[in-house]
Amino acid sequence: MKNPYLILLVLSFFACNKNTDTKTDPVEETVSYATFSISMDTVIVESNDEIVMAAVYSPLGHQINQDLSKHLYWNVREFTLEMIDLDKFELIKKTEFNREGPDGVGFALDIEMIDQEHIAFHNWDQSVISDLNGNVVERISKQEDWMKEGLKPNENFHVRFTSKDRNLMYCSISNFERLNSNILKLDLKDQKADVIELPEFDNRENFRVAYNIGGGGGLYFPLLSISKYEDKFIFWTDAFNAIYQYDPGKDSLSYHKIINTLFANEKSGEYKNDVGSNIELQAEMDRMKEEIKFSELFWDEKNKVFYRFSHFGLPDIGEGPPRYKHFMSIIDEGFQVLGEKEITNIFPNPINILFVKDGLIFSHLNVDDELGYIRIKVN
Repeated sequence: MKNPYLILLVLSFFACNKNTDTKTDPVEETVSYATFSISMDTVIVESNDEIVMAAVYSPLGHQINQDLSKHLYWNVREFTLEMIDLDKFELIKKTEFNREGPDGVGFALDIEMIDQEHIAFHNWDQSVISDLNGNVVERISKQEDWMKEGLKPNENFHVRFTSKDRNLMYCSISNFERLNSNILKLDLKDQKADVIELPEFDNRENFRVAYNIGGGGGLYFPLLSISKYEDKFIFWTDAFNAIYQYDPGKDSLSYHKIINTLFANEKSGEYKNDVGSNIELQAEMDRMKEEIKFSELFWDEKNKVFYRFSHFGLPDIGEGPPRYKHFMSIIDEGFQVLGEKEITNIFPNPINILFVKDGLIFSHLNVDDELGYIRIKVN
């Protein structure tokens, strides 16, 4: 196996924090992130002479299993599932799947890891549940009338999370005429649909830009997604720093503002929602790239904090590459910012964080078309 480790750098960061006091408990010391350092190394995955398409980053197709031991990548072009061992950093296998037939999984662009042994392929009309060897074990129709109770006739839904027992699904709602920022909860056992309302996210509509012509055209809008940590959900969008936390056990929803001081806490510009040409669409999108954009919150089980990355684009200079300002935040379980810092000098471009394991933040890395990870440690 290749020697995977390459130490890159260690930098000290002086992060902004309103409360910089460090209190000492008689038994253990409270961690303060007002000042923190970052150490990084890289690890390259042993491909075993296979071409690993996970090396070519895509925002879709990547899943990490529940115990953080496997990285799965769905290559929709070749209909193969790549499985990487995250302890040995080695390709375990590539499995071919069927598009049609008894074990056909359809044409899903993305996958969802449901449990250690099963994945879901969410197509527009059904969700196909398969084991990791390509054997379909269940098909869940998305065309049942009861599923769309509370939705408008022109609205559809996209499954974002499926429970391990496959009885519950949490979905975002698609409406290309006016964005719907609520979450649809489907109880497949009792055939009941509930809408979880997220009114503070309604302003996502201000950043929808569409060009429609003869059923074609283009569309740009802020992401709305779901992250799970411990037994709760976080509903988040890349347009706003604020989030909703949902506790399914108590069926309780709470709204939390996350306040940073180094950058804007939400998008704020004024844009045309509907334009008359692709040129206008691209112009509005280019303007919007100079607005702040937020990642999901990545939970660090070891240190009991979240990490979040944010960036905004800078105006183009001639024919040069895109330029960005890039930031990192450390956030506690009450969604208070413990530390924040600009990291543009280390990461001039936005980085693609995949997961956090054993206190290390793993970011996707392409090394001469080999899959690798940047491992970031916050000290």
